[in-house]
Amino acid sequence: GGLRCARCGQWEKREGELFRPARSSAAFHLLMSIPTLLEHTPPVDKGAADLPFEGRRLITFSDSRQGTARFSLQAQLDAERNYVRSWLYHQVSSSRHQTPPETLETLRRDIEQLEGVYASSGIEALKGVLEQKRRELQALSGGAGSSLAWSDVLQSLMDTREVGTWLREHWNHTQLGALPAHEMARLCVTREFARRPKRQTSLETLGFISLHYPALDLISEGHLPAAWRQHSLGLAEWRNFLKIAIDFTLRGNCAVLVPTEHARWIGIELPRRFIVGPDTAAISGQQIRWPLARTARPRSRLPLLLYRALGLNLDDAADRAVVNGLLQEAWLQLLRSGLLTTEQDGHRLDLERKVEFQTLREGWLCPGTRRVVDVTLCGWTPYLTIDLPEGDAKCQRITMPVPPYIFGRDVEGRPVSRKALVEWLGSDETVDTLRKAGIWSAYSDRIALFSHYYRISEHSAQQSSTRLRKLEEGFKGARINMLSCSTTMEMGVDIGGVSCVAMNNAPPSPANYLQRAGRAGRRKETASLSFTLCQSVPHGEAVFANPTWPFRTPITLPQVSLQSRRIIQRHVNALILTRFLINHAADLTRLHSGWFFLPPGEDLPA
Repeated sequence: GGLRCARCGQWEKREGELFRPARSSAAFHLLMSIPTLLEHTPPVDKGAADLPFEGRRLITFSDSRQGTARFSLQAQLDAERNYVRSWLYHQVSSSRHQTPPETLETLRRDIEQLEGVYASSGIEALKGVLEQKRRELQALSGGAGSSLAWSDVLQSLMDTREVGTWLREHWNHTQLGALPAHEMARLCVTREFARRPKRQTSLETLGFISLHYPALDLISEGHLPAAWRQHSLGLAEWRNFLKIAIDFTLRGNCAVLVPTEHARWIGIELPRRFIVGPDTAAISGQQIRWPLARTARPRSRLPLLLYRALGLNLDDAADRAVVNGLLQEAWLQLLRSGLLTTEQDGHRLDLERKVEFQTLREGWLCPGTRRVVDVTLCGWTPYLTIDLPEGDAKCQRITMPVPPYIFGRDVEGRPVSRKALVEWLGSDETVDTLRKAGIWSAYSDRIALFSHYYRISEHSAQQSSTRLRKLEEGFKGARINMLSCSTTMEMGVDIGGVSCVAMNNAPPSPANYLQRAGRAGRRKETASLSFTLCQSVPHGEAVFANPTWPFRTPITLPQVSLQSRRIIQRHVNALILTRFLINHAADLTRLHSGWFFLPPGEDLPA
């Protein structure tokens, strides 16, 4: 009863496996639009450089207390992750040495000519030359010295004010705020790279950063398995296969060394798992067995990838033995390389000691996920399935842009205006090509432009009065950029002047709208803005269809009918009970039901 793809012929076995609805949630639009509004609010007059996002401020309103808390947390995590992504991309990019575009273009033409000659002649000697040229292009495209070790990234990130001071200050009311700066930086980077997502937004799926494992560079021609040599795939493809195994089998299954104290704060599902050898008999729920082709129709992607790349037959027992031999050798080489830590329950990848970050210049577009992958095996997608036709399983080569402005500055270190940055994004041919292909997204724009860190906190009746006062003081002092408010902020709270108010839903009445919108532009602001997201509910759609609704709808005063017998009786009862307690109860804060219902001196039955 599932859906069937008319292009590749696959049936959907589980809902959402192949087909996803073409719709976006209100939360997504809020996370896109409200930070953009904050970006265009004016910074504070004095001391802007010492405040998060130069002290820009706005407030948001939600009619649900749960919605207020949920948006506050989502927006804060989004701000943290986008800042870390932007910082890491720009930091790694800043370490490269520029290669003239003419040199790269000449090298690409040479590779194309060699590919044509090799395809027509089949001369094996050309294959080695071709691989060398490709490695040279990849090195020059990435830029010499464009790699940064994990430890170097942590050291630089912890020294930023955003992570070393502001992020810890934001969470100081929780145990997370007690983490030292180094551990906070470690958590931020681990959150982004512990797992290699399939479709979710990350620096890898967007095509900005690639993880490089230096230990794989030590594998030489002498380490190639005999079956691999027989099929003439070469050293580069063997290294690619091992990298795919690390990214999509180890990291894809969360077999990564993550500090236990970070697990509850990391913000993503990251179960504790281990990889064990392919011959391990009994395994626990935390253990993942290294894949082999155990049947004629293997489910694991690694065996399928080898079948396709080597042109082998799924039903041939001899071919299955070849595939399993290669998988066994890959497992042994990963163990010998030192990439995996050995523990009681199995093996895990130690990212902090074994990984370098590289900017990606030449990548691949996966036809199934429509996300970027940094390496393939002979062009086959790492997300291969057994029924996927060849035309839909081959990845397409793509080129990622080289950012001309690092951290918003030109090559001479001079600040570049936001307008110039946006103009580059609009005029760059590489970005335009990626955008038309659906690869370059709004998140890509933010990372390329550099997404600044901002703080957002929840202001609702769920917070204690002491914390609310601290939040209001922090907002007035511009150390908090956004307050996600419930209806408690509509009246009676002084938060200073703001120029922008955002409403996460259409207010229930014109009075609510006017009260909230009136928060903007009360002081010395020269301009103010009120933004309302009308969600797909009857009231929201009615307001969207009639945008002048809050200005033309009469505001009726609330009325209480004094002729209601029930209301009068409740007020009389409350008055009598109040008088009784005042006259007979010594301490109202220590009363219990037994005092009221039982005779004096009699205790409640056990």
